[in-house]
This record gives sequence, structure tokens and C-alpha cells, in this order.
Amino acid sequence: QAWLKFIDLVGGADSYGFPVWMWFMAGLGEALAAAGLIVGGAVKSWNPEDTRIRLGGDVITRLSGLATTIIVASVIAIIYWGPWLGFQLQLMPLAGGLFFMLRGNRG
Repeated sequence: QAWLKFIDLVGGADSYGFPVWMWFMAGLGEALAAAGLIVGGAVKSWNPEDTRIRLGGDVITRLSGLATTIIVASVIAIIYWGPWLGFQLQLMPLAGGLFFMLRGNRG
């Protein structure tokens, strides 16, 4: 979805009545959240013997899940609020974002 926003920033923003900077920030947030889920899954951060919280894969995964949840909830609220059929597809990424935010990547 982020890539589609970057292809035509002005046209995409105009089609929804958003300023270009807001459309760009939405695309950037989507891209960074997706990258964070990938990086968070690849970085080892949990060691049962070490109880300290470190900025590792688990924290990155949770922050990326939070970002995904905020982005998708915003899309539902701004664009699809109303008929139930309008945002059924967006409920899956919302649930995924909530999962990663709450569960992280601890084994």
C-alpha cells in the first residue's frame, strides 16, 4: 500500500482530499511499519537468563505493530466509517497489528 501512495503523491492525495504531506507521511508510516516487522522478526532480543529489556526484535516488533494498528484504525475511521462492508478487509491488518503490538516476537 505504501508503494501505491508514492507512485502518484499529488493525485492520490487529491483523490481523498488530503494534503500531499499527509499522504506522504501515511505512505512512509506504512513502509516503516512493514520494515519494522521484518527487522523485528530477524533480530534476536529475548534471552531467558537475561531479564533486562533491550531494544531488540521484540520491542521493534511491538512498535511496528502499534504503528500498523494506528494506521489501519485511522484508515477505517477516516475513509471507511459507515457501512460494515466498507472496511471488512481492513480488519485483518488491524488484527495483525494488534497481535504484533501485544505479542511481540518472544518465543
